[in-house]
Amino acid sequence: MGAAEEDTLAAAPRPPRPDPSAYALGDTVPLARGSGDPGREDPREPARRRAPLRIEIADGRVVPVDRTLVVGRDPAAPRVLEPTGALLVRVPSPRGEVSASHVELRPAPGAVELRDLRSRNGTAVLRPGRGRERLGSGAAVVLAAGSIVDLGDGAVLRVLAPENPGDVSPGP
Repeated sequence: MGAAEEDTLAAAPRPPRPDPSAYALGDTVPLARGSGDPGREDPREPARRRAPLRIEIADGRVVPVDRTLVVGRDPAAPRVLEPTGALLVRVPSPRGEVSASHVELRPAPGAVELRDLRSRNGTAVLRPGRGRERLGSGAAVVLAAGSIVDLGDGAVLRVLAPENPGDVSPGP
């Protein structure tokens, strides 16, 4: 399948998480490296939520965004480890335009939070009803189903609605 999965352990307590209701779809979310993650549920809370959104990769793979995903030509696990681990998703980059760890995707209520991981060539997003925009290095944005993410070199991700929107799935 081309994707590798890393099992990790929590290394240290995380800072308080921002209130996810403070962000609307399409908001740019300024996040410092290692900061809280909006939209993430506290693992100590009851772990029930709607089915996750999914991403479709240009090569046809579909991956649920039910935990942190790191996408790139040769992704590495995040430095801040999570109890659930991160799913590493490799994308082809014949000309090497996609950074090794290019973007991070995290589940958010009814959306996906995408953060550029200080990629060399940048990340572009196209959200429904809006024009194409370029994310600054390290910038984050909240995306709804129907959004398209262009990493360059033909590596395109499409945010899809949940497979079974009425389903409830266990949280991370």
